Amino acid sequence: YGVLSHHSADVRRYRGRPPLVWQYINNEPEFGWTLQQLNNKLDGGKPVVIKHTNIERTDTFWDIHLKGKELHPKLLTEGIKQIIEGQFNPKQPNQLGRLTHSSDKQKWSVVLRILGKNWLSRLLKIGKCVVNK
Repeated sequence: YGVLSHHSADVRRYRGRPPLVWQYINNEPEFGWTLQQLNNKLDGGKPVVIKHTNIERTDTFWDIHLKGKELHPKLLTEGIKQIIEGQFNPKQPNQLGRLTHSSDKQKWSVVLRILGKNWLSRLLKIGKCVVNK
């Protein structure tokens, strides 16, 4: 072990797959992204860097996916900087999030929640554009 890996959630809250889905449909005000040093636990490694970004009411699932893609290189850069500067000392968190599985998102209730939230977010975005004109 010792390999660095990214996880599209704060592992102290969400582990497993697909973490962005759960953060989105659970109406979290923000989502996390973790650079972790792997160990034998699924998404249970030692966090090196954890960053958070707001989830706006008008954000669709695709919007938060794109925000996460912007965080990923920042995490990696910060982790590598820690190694180069001799400040690399990841610690195991006191608590890890609940482990979810890909099969959970295949339930119709989850799919409908994603579609409903995306639909509402798009309506809010359209409304915002109309009001601002």
